[in-house]
Amino acid sequence: MTLLSVLRPACFYLVITLVVTWPAAVSLTSHLIAPIGPGDPYLNLWVLGWDLSVLFSDPIAFLDGRVFDAPIFHPATQTLAYSDHLLPQALLVAPIYAVSGQNLVLCYNLLLLGSLWGSALAMYVFARSITGSTVGALMAGLVWGFWPYHFSHLIHLALQGTYVLPLAFLFLHRLMAGRRWRDVVGLGVTAGINAASSVYYGVIGALGLAVAALALLVSIGARRRGALVGRLLIAGAVGVVVIAPILRPYWQVQQREGFGRVLIEAARHAATPSSYASVPPTNLLYGVTGALAEARSVEDGLFVGVVALVLALFGVWHGWRRDAKPLVWAMLALIIVGGLLSLGPDGARSVYAALHRWVFGFHAVRAPARFAILVAFGVAVLAAVGLGKRYPVPFSGSFLPILLILLACVEYLNRPLTLVSAPPLTTQTGAWLARAKGPGAVVYLPLARDLGNTPFMLQTLEHRRPIVNGYSGQRPMFYSALSDALAGFPSSDALWTLDELDVRFVVTNRAVDTTAWPLVERARVRDPTLGPETRIYELAESSELEARLGPAAVPPPPPAGPIPFEVGERATYRVLWVSAGTSLPAGRATFEVQPGGTPAQTPGVQPLAGGAHYRFVVTAATAPWVARFFEARDQFATWTDGALFPLLHERHLREGRRTVDLLIHYEREKQTATMLRPRAGGVEREMSFRVAKDVRDPLAVFFYVRTLELASGQRVRVPITDMGRTMVLEVLGRRVESVNVQGKQVEALRIEAGLQRRVETRQPPEIRVWLSGDARRLPILAEVRAGFGALRLELDNYARTESNR
Repeated sequence: MTLLSVLRPACFYLVITLVVTWPAAVSLTSHLIAPIGPGDPYLNLWVLGWDLSVLFSDPIAFLDGRVFDAPIFHPATQTLAYSDHLLPQALLVAPIYAVSGQNLVLCYNLLLLGSLWGSALAMYVFARSITGSTVGALMAGLVWGFWPYHFSHLIHLALQGTYVLPLAFLFLHRLMAGRRWRDVVGLGVTAGINAASSVYYGVIGALGLAVAALALLVSIGARRRGALVGRLLIAGAVGVVVIAPILRPYWQVQQREGFGRVLIEAARHAATPSSYASVPPTNLLYGVTGALAEARSVEDGLFVGVVALVLALFGVWHGWRRDAKPLVWAMLALIIVGGLLSLGPDGARSVYAALHRWVFGFHAVRAPARFAILVAFGVAVLAAVGLGKRYPVPFSGSFLPILLILLACVEYLNRPLTLVSAPPLTTQTGAWLARAKGPGAVVYLPLARDLGNTPFMLQTLEHRRPIVNGYSGQRPMFYSALSDALAGFPSSDALWTLDELDVRFVVTNRAVDTTAWPLVERARVRDPTLGPETRIYELAESSELEARLGPAAVPPPPPAGPIPFEVGERATYRVLWVSAGTSLPAGRATFEVQPGGTPAQTPGVQPLAGGAHYRFVVTAATAPWVARFFEARDQFATWTDGALFPLLHERHLREGRRTVDLLIHYEREKQTATMLRPRAGGVEREMSFRVAKDVRDPLAVFFYVRTLELASGQRVRVPITDMGRTMVLEVLGRRVESVNVQGKQVEALRIEAGLQRRVETRQPPEIRVWLSGDARRLPILAEVRAGFGALRLELDNYARTESNR
């Protein structure tokens, strides 16, 4: 294949790229090629900007991994690994960034356009090499580069990068045909680069290559399989070496934060059969006219086109009868596997669940619908086979191939795209923070939960300071608690939290009385997000904070009453899912009372629980049928003193592939709760939260409430903290009533409880508990009603060790 033979299709695809994305070509510096701004487009723009700024200021950081310490979600580390890093893409546009005067918007837009163009051209090269047909390859590139999926995902820059996968398949087919070592290396390198370009495409591409390789191995003679398998394994090892430097921070973050998607979450973002007959609303032929259903979300719009489907069917029929049978078999395998997996857990459930459990990286897949790219890949190649077998050379006595290509172009046309204006990358806020002398983190308030943080992330490219705000594919574990703590700004809790985080500047559109709060107003600026009266405050030193705020305070709860339980108590509960008058077993939970000296699972932390009287332990496991959606094998343990105030909390979550190990150390006199992470040989401090002196964690509260002799109508408010989130548990005593537990009527005291959070983002759960009427006050029945449904816990077994009876 000569350069000239590639130049013509390259020009053809460039024209198509400019037409289907119009008016992007005339808005390269004034708009983003995206329908919205705040959210994923701004996130991608920020990631690309961060990568490029690091590349030009500290290129060694690309090699040693420091580039992953991006300045969001302060004080979390390696936050670039919370989403796609775009490092290869940054290298591609680095020359443009340099010669354009560091025009980030131009780089973003050219990268997106270049991804469409490059995807089409890469597929052309692959299809031309394996079919020998120019016209068939033109069709394959057209399908792969411009099918509606790309425009459903116009907000996802990384998902446009489908230009490496065809090259990996090219080396795979060359390896199968010739077994040359350069093809082994080529396959490994391209597979590794494909994985580096996108987390999703790393998983999907590796699986697709494995499926195609297996299909091709089946179709060849047994004598050649052994040597080919060995070379394929070597290619896989090369790919691992290529991706390892990038994989390492993702692995570290996953181990530290426990990131992972459960099956029920994957099911919500899966395709349905109707997704393959829907298009984005921008599609001119099918979307604007209403000829096909409009995509319900960005994960729909998977229609590959009538022309492509008809040609693919012809390719199957024609190729199966001729010399293309191995290729047809491999592409059919891709279509079947990609189609089934795109349906998520609701497709081939046992297969998907097994892959989710055992295949590395699969637990990161939130949107299985994206496996549809394997379907499109197979259809594109089979369309090339179908068209190329009949018309191997353009203009071979018939205008039909040209007509088919033109019809496919019409199918992929879009109405003029609605583009969002490019965000300002220089602001008064960013400029002032850049000029301020000395280091110091920044928080923009009010603290948005998700999309609203992306404009502030872009400002970090200007002032280069870490910010507490952030938005990405994941969030650090402490972020929800942090959001709650800062919701009441200005407040003692908020200011103590900011001091603990070493935050220096607060940017807000709220006017603060600086005579009442330890803040100094440094500037007033016009901010494009917060408005014309945006204020920049500087937080006072910790000593002044202590003097002016005093200790955090909440109304103290009554002291614990007589202890009704003994060391050695063990109560096991059946957990039932209640819905529509029926109940299904959902799992089991066991509550235990152990001696305070019981060692922790994490080595080296026992001194933190020194002087403990009790260790309360809860273990919970889901029933097998629930595990098909959400598998959990969790353990929680809290050490308390004699008054049932927590000293140390330890939790170990095992939820499918998600693993979280975390400790919280409570220092009552200092009024702090410190998150700790297990590390080799000990623990590592993550961050601390200010808490009230009389606060308890949920496990300690469970046993504390049992000590209270509540009369009917008596109300008790108990401060509670969980992972840094401070709440109030309001407990109301009711009357003694008869309840049915496992077919028996039992007299029990009913109490009702409700959680009150600083910020209510959802309806709080309704909790009712029935305590036994004897001195143990043992919970024998509990009902919890929340947004996810209703759960019922029934006492199934109760025991105490012999020495304590």
